[in-house]
Amino acid sequence: MEYHIRPDASYPSGGMHQEWLLTSSRGDYSSGTVSGCNTRRYHGMLAVQTPSGKYMLLSTIEDSIEIDGRTIPLSSRMHPGVVYPEGWRFLREVSCGHDGVTFSFRLNAEGEEDITLLRSLMLDRESGRLLIRYALSDTPAARALETVRLVLRPLLNGRNINHLPAAVPERTVFVHSLGIESGSYPGFSFQPGKDTPPLFMQISHPGLQRSSFVAAPDWYFHILYPVEKERGYDFEEDLLMLGGFSRRLSDDWRF
Repeated sequence: MEYHIRPDASYPSGGMHQEWLLTSSRGDYSSGTVSGCNTRRYHGMLAVQTPSGKYMLLSTIEDSIEIDGRTIPLSSRMHPGVVYPEGWRFLREVSCGHDGVTFSFRLNAEGEEDITLLRSLMLDRESGRLLIRYALSDTPAARALETVRLVLRPLLNGRNINHLPAAVPERTVFVHSLGIESGSYPGFSFQPGKDTPPLFMQISHPGLQRSSFVAAPDWYFHILYPVEKERGYDFEEDLLMLGGFSRRLSDDWRF
């Protein structure tokens, strides 16, 4: 069964109380809210089961799309006094099923021809591998766009799902870039400790083999999880931004 949910894009908390969950047979999971903003310490794009516990490897991705010189955010986080970026403003619909969850974003302004971007998350039930797919609608307005560029900045900490640590500057040394020169698709690997499994993130689309991942580690401070605050627990953490993927989208990214 598939559910279609239309968040209220008139205010930041629309959809924050509706949640989705994907699981694997290994105990791994991906979860979050319909708004795209994590509100619990247990929310995140990829948490994996290990002999020493469950670890949150990938908290979220700060993704955005640039169309003809205009940047549109696709993600949201809660910081003290603000929800930023404002991806919630462009979120039109969320479709949830057993096999994945798809976020539909409206990129056009009111009164203009429809331009839709889909971001789909699928968690392989056997391997625990998370697949994230972006596709631009094949409409006359989308085909008329001259420049379309997708920017992805992964945010993570490599923590036990029960803990909310502060920034640890030394963790940036555990980032290793992957690229064509090593026979791999562009991306990175990250392993902050011996008890934490490594995270590998790569672009695997054949049309992106000339892309590169630019490592530029930095810390994002004071990410808040309001549900944890309501429960009387710690509700704030810092996340490591490892760098960014950036690539112009071509015709075969349309659906």
